[in-house]
Parts: sequence; C-alpha cells; structure tokens
Amino acid sequence: AILREEPAHEFLGGSFTAADLWLYQRSDLNELLDMEMTFSEIVPSAPFVINIHTGTAEVTAIAIDPSEGQLTIDRTHSGIKEFHPAFAASSRHAAPLRIANGILKIRFLLDTSSLEIFAQDGEIALTDLIFPSAGKRSIGLSSEGGSALSMPRVDRITIYKLRSAVLEE
Repeated sequence: AILREEPAHEFLGGSFTAADLWLYQRSDLNELLDMEMTFSEIVPSAPFVINIHTGTAEVTAIAIDPSEGQLTIDRTHSGIKEFHPAFAASSRHAAPLRIANGILKIRFLLDTSSLEIFAQDGEIALTDLIFPSAGKRSIGLSSEGGSALSMPRVDRITIYKLRSAVLEE
C-alpha cells in the first residue's frame, strides 16, 4: 500500500532564510511525515541544523557539519527519555557524511516513535528512537554560527503526510 498522501507541500527553491520561513508557515504538520530536502552551495564554514519540533520545548535536531563531514541526530530534548538511564545517556548519534560539490540530499521518515534519516541517496542511514508528545509537528532550519550569507541554498523541500501502516478495523 502507498503510505504517502497527496498533495505534498513543496518548496521549489530559495535562500536558507526563505526556506526556514516557508517551513515556519507549515507549523501544523502531521505526526507521520516523509520529508525530502536538497541543499546546494554548502561551504565547510557553515554548519546547520534541521530541527523537528514535536511539542512544547521538544525538538530533535539533525545537525550537518560540513567541515567535519558529519551528520548527527541529537534527541536530548526529543520527548520522554527518563524511563531508562542508558536511553537518556545515549542522546547523540553521528555518522560520516560526504558532501560532494556542495550538495546534500536528505530524506527523513518520522513516525510516532522513530526517526529514520537517509542522506546522499542512501549512502548514509541513521535510525533513532524518540518518544515525543502526540500532536502536530513543525520543522525549522537554523545555523550553527555561520553568517546568513554563508548558509546553503535550499533547492527543494517536499513534505508528504503519511498514512499509518497499521490496518484499522
């Protein structure tokens, strides 16, 4: 069965700031999401973050560090994590990331308790458990100390609402 619901939300390209504003205007996204983003003109001196907001003061961060060649998931503030000390202690997971010609393609799937990330057409795959509050989702972009002029261009964003894979009676 196809889980993606049409129509998709689509951003057809622009500055990092314009993309963040476009995302901000979609602050009532579904709990289950399939999102694809393409960035270009990435420079080593300008790390950035894709923030997935899931509730009041709840955020899961996907950090891109071009100079270190690293993608990191930070679930420190992603929701419930106090149920086991080992879960709370392992809140950051990183993978090597190759950025060729200043381009990054990233896709993530978000459901009620997991985040799956695929970067560079599946060259990198990371999966993490998160336990956020129920409700609407929002996405934002932020810089990690780089200037607005050094932020990458956002060539495209596509956001699909997903149907649950659980069969309803």
